[in-house]
Amino acid sequence: MAGHFILKSITTPDLATALDKSATWSVLQHKDVGWTAASRAVLTRALGGQAIGNRDGLPPHRYLECKASAGEKLEEYLKRAGWADLLLRPNSAGLGLRVLSTKAAAAWARGDRNGALVEQFLHGTAAAVTTACGGPRSTAESGALTRNSPSTTQPPTPP
Repeated sequence: MAGHFILKSITTPDLATALDKSATWSVLQHKDVGWTAASRAVLTRALGGQAIGNRDGLPPHRYLECKASAGEKLEEYLKRAGWADLLLRPNSAGLGLRVLSTKAAAAWARGDRNGALVEQFLHGTAAAVTTACGGPRSTAESGALTRNSPSTTQPPTPP
């Protein structure tokens, strides 16, 4: 499975809020790979837009899925989710990100990350691959994280 976006990290409170609004959090993927120098290198190459061949060497991660069937409560939340500013779509062969819907791709091209997230959600499902969870809450209005933002060195754990 691959997501539409990469979300390098999400705070525990932001994840709890998303789940409260009916987003879902997948089981841990690639846990057998672990956080090693090799898996960090694969992630770094992928995030830098370099080809990685395939997803097999990626470190542990989870998917934050936002399905349109969850309804308006989740849609309204996604419109102002501060963590949307942390979404990435690196052009890395082998990473296998899902193609965005036409409207989501247009929003992404304009630099509107919340708009891309919402448009993909309205298309059916918006899935973000998340490599870290923890730390302080992001600021919903600006998307800024406080100074102690989480690192990508730990696998994501549920709240």
